[in-house]
Amino acid sequence: MRRLDDFGRLSTVLLFIVLWACAGCAARRVSVTGDYHLNGIFLIPPDAPEGPKNATEMQVSLGEVGDAPGGQPAKDCSIHDRWFSLYSQDSGKTVDWFAKVPLPAAWEDSDLVVNNHTEWDSFFDDVDALQSRGCMTPGAYWAMTNSLAESMPAPVIYALFFRYSFGTEGYVKLKPGMRLFIERSIFRNPSGCTDKVSNYWGERKVYYEIAGEQGKGIALKRSGAWRSKGLPRRAGAEFPDTELAGQFVGMRALRLFVLTLFVPPNVHRNSLLVGVRDPEEMVRATEEIKKNAEIPCKMLRSQGMACASFEGVVTAGVEMNVVVNGHVQHFPIGSTVETAMAGVSKESYSTALATLRIRRLFRGTYREVKFATGNPEVPKLALFAGDRISWR
Repeated sequence: MRRLDDFGRLSTVLLFIVLWACAGCAARRVSVTGDYHLNGIFLIPPDAPEGPKNATEMQVSLGEVGDAPGGQPAKDCSIHDRWFSLYSQDSGKTVDWFAKVPLPAAWEDSDLVVNNHTEWDSFFDDVDALQSRGCMTPGAYWAMTNSLAESMPAPVIYALFFRYSFGTEGYVKLKPGMRLFIERSIFRNPSGCTDKVSNYWGERKVYYEIAGEQGKGIALKRSGAWRSKGLPRRAGAEFPDTELAGQFVGMRALRLFVLTLFVPPNVHRNSLLVGVRDPEEMVRATEEIKKNAEIPCKMLRSQGMACASFEGVVTAGVEMNVVVNGHVQHFPIGSTVETAMAGVSKESYSTALATLRIRRLFRGTYREVKFATGNPEVPKLALFAGDRISWR
């Protein structure tokens, strides 16, 4: 998980302008109704309009995502930023929510290229605050935030960020269709030297599926474990790795923090898992962790929050559940279509790519990802949780 620094972002401005100028006309002629489209360097969601070539924003209908608590939304239940906005309309019985997000033409503005990460994070922090102020029910919040992420037209290189916040600020938003794993080296004397072979006992790896249902929150469900030969079942019982399912139930948001991006390399903590029932608490926790990466869980916790700290010789990571040619496989977050096709021989690769089919979830239904033959961005397309990929 690497931070994309300002210099790297600035260096892409000219590339965006040049490539979009070349690919924009073809993209505007393609109907996006019902399908995703990979047009040039942009992944366009099914609900994006064709519109005029210079259109810089689109309105996203988030639908009737539930009554506001108390029957009426508060007057300040809206967000109006330069690039991202959210507002509601009262139909008398329900509250309809809408958002505005930038279209590909907007990426010709260097401000969006440079600041999109910061602006998107800030926008979602504001959405979290609206839910905490009672502007929407928890179920509405769930539906809204997922729909917003799905409807964001994004450059391929930023697609994982807009969907999962992967690639910035050292955390990943955990969503259904992902799998969390904790892989740990266990020692006979936990406080002893980890360099001595005589103290090494073995390896243990624990898996948790991220499970969730609209309106009911997100939970961890333990799905398996592996131990080195000869490692006793109770070895390493002092660590939280095997007991997370009981703590993380009914969460509205889950984040895995990878703390090496926040602090010098001499920290004791490797990573941190935080779950909240009040989304605004995640905003507070994130700021606290940035200030002090070794803040104890007991200092972070509040009512409705769960926290697990992973310390020692351990790796906590995220994998995506992807169906490849009819078989479920797990890929580390950040993997691409090219990763999924790694086993294809050189002789068969061009044929496989020519027959490639990608289906992706949108509003709970699988849609095709359409792309032009020979588009060099296809192998770079990031895998999302739940993707279905096949080829002949």
